[in-house]
Amino acid sequence: MADLLSMLSEINDADLRARLVAEVTSRGSHRPFGLVFEDTVEELDLVDAPVRRGDRAQYRAGGPERLEVLSVMDGVATLRPMEEGHRGRWLRDIHADSIAVPVADVMVTVDHDSKVYPGLVQTGAAGKTSPGRPTHVAIAGENLHALRALKYTHRASVDLIYIDPPYNTGNKDWVYNDRWVDSNDSFRHSKWLAFMRRRLRLAYDLLKDTGVIIVAIGDDEQHRLRILMDEVFGESNFISNVVWQGGRKNDSRYVSNGADYMLIYAKDESAMGGIDVRWRERRAGVDEILEAAARAWADATGATPAERAQAAELSVKQWQRMQAADHPARSKGLSDYTKIDETGEVYRLKDISWPGGGGPRYDVLHPSTGQPVKVPGRGWIFSNPERMQQEIDAGQIVFGADHHSYINRKSLLTESDSMGPESVFSRKRTGAGAHLRTVLGDKRFPFPKDHEVLMRWIRLAAPSEAVVLDFFGGSGSTAEAVMRLNAEDGGTRQAILVTNNEVAAAEEKKLRKDGHLPGSADWKAKGVFERVTRPRLTTILTGQREDGSTYDSPVDGEHPQRVEFFDLGYVSPRRARLNLEWKRLAPLLWMRGGALGDIPARADEPYVVTDGFAALWGSDHAKALAAELTDQKVVFIVTDSEAEFVAAAKHFDGFECRHLWNDYLGN
Repeated sequence: MADLLSMLSEINDADLRARLVAEVTSRGSHRPFGLVFEDTVEELDLVDAPVRRGDRAQYRAGGPERLEVLSVMDGVATLRPMEEGHRGRWLRDIHADSIAVPVADVMVTVDHDSKVYPGLVQTGAAGKTSPGRPTHVAIAGENLHALRALKYTHRASVDLIYIDPPYNTGNKDWVYNDRWVDSNDSFRHSKWLAFMRRRLRLAYDLLKDTGVIIVAIGDDEQHRLRILMDEVFGESNFISNVVWQGGRKNDSRYVSNGADYMLIYAKDESAMGGIDVRWRERRAGVDEILEAAARAWADATGATPAERAQAAELSVKQWQRMQAADHPARSKGLSDYTKIDETGEVYRLKDISWPGGGGPRYDVLHPSTGQPVKVPGRGWIFSNPERMQQEIDAGQIVFGADHHSYINRKSLLTESDSMGPESVFSRKRTGAGAHLRTVLGDKRFPFPKDHEVLMRWIRLAAPSEAVVLDFFGGSGSTAEAVMRLNAEDGGTRQAILVTNNEVAAAEEKKLRKDGHLPGSADWKAKGVFERVTRPRLTTILTGQREDGSTYDSPVDGEHPQRVEFFDLGYVSPRRARLNLEWKRLAPLLWMRGGALGDIPARADEPYVVTDGFAALWGSDHAKALAAELTDQKVVFIVTDSEAEFVAAAKHFDGFECRHLWNDYLGN
């Protein structure tokens, strides 16, 4: 700053010099703290979108050249080269001649802020429909556009978002602008932050006020990501930065950095506090202690309660000794629970004095001697004798042999069987890969998420009827975790999974060498969605692998579950207004209605009724439809006329009414 002001002093024009000094000084005294990065343009390839006049396109075979589509006729696209202008705007190269190529050789390319209209194309399903239980959803496609579609179906409706985005290690772990980003890219961190901010802002809109987002990340970006999430979600909504110690790196020169992180934010922590949300989980070892005590108690049938308690204490102490030797970390916090009362309850002794001192002092008589017991130096924890007597009558006070001994309170294990999760946990990451190999029957995906870790955090952070979203779905671990939790506790959680059908860098190189291009059947078959996600979830739900071999399904129980698979499609606004895009838009209406039952393929009837929603064309049959409705969540009224919509909506008092297709097109 001093050097700059010195240079400004050399300007002869006094007025200009004064104004420049004032401007520089003003800017220099207000340096913002936070992320400063280049908000780069993100280009997205719409591999399956129809190519239309006016689109921007590129060759499927690759290359930097961008093309303007002048016309499409009889399977031939007439194109003209374009060049990139300021901030992603495109200018025509008026000197270039137009060229004609087969339309199959090009694909549509858009900027991240281009207006698109995403829909869904059904591509199959697995599992069994269960009445009243939502169907899980797995979407293959660009997650930025999928999130925009979800803003129509799930705005402020998601309980938990868990994502494991690219860690941006520079090892070709993610694609930006149709190119793998590597460590030599000087804008690598800016691109990643811009990429993440767009998606996190949409994620914020999807969460309920009491919703939570958990983002897994590594060392390369976690410090930047936390500042970005402070910006998007607010510092006051930060919950924790959980450290996952996943193994050792013995070849490290300095420190064995085997940790990854999970950044946890609430959408509105005060809303969670307002309903007294507390995350608790079963303490490891509790069930074993209770089982050891109960077994010994039962085996001593016929003995006195005191004798049965003594036998149970011996059993529990034996278990505690084994735990201390074999699993010292697991026994932490439970080693004092070695006593059994004459009702068979496991407990430990707890201090009965006033915290910090200065508590009340009064006589408490020993039940055998009738004499006052010793009063703790800090006074009693209970404010008056009557309150103390209530605890004595309830059997919660432990007296010594006589009045010369201090007394204690009982802390029952059954009342202390849960605890808040710690911010550091250890679990080897190798187990997730081995599990996925077991499900699929072979190795075809590196470093999947650990479904058991996901189950733990979903169980902690979301209710049993939660909507759980993962828009970096990868191999499908999050959906499997949700399915297993539902099978475990009978919950009605719904998983919504989004993943692009991206092929690995090495696989892409091989495909191009063999003449296969993005969008081709061979290319799609090698993508993560088709090769890993779909077969994994199908196997988990059905117990049968692609090759016909069987897998012991953990979710084929009392409450069947089902998943619908979709490709992200793109809708023409003109065709939507003409009611010609029903097949791509009906899945969105079905999702907004709770993903219950089947997705209707509209026939020629004036209205359709499903388990979760109804759709009405025009207003002539509004009264008849209203008579059929019971507990559907929403009624969609399809009409170009605002007046007709209002007239029809009057028949559906108590139901949410939406005006199609204006409501969708304006989202």
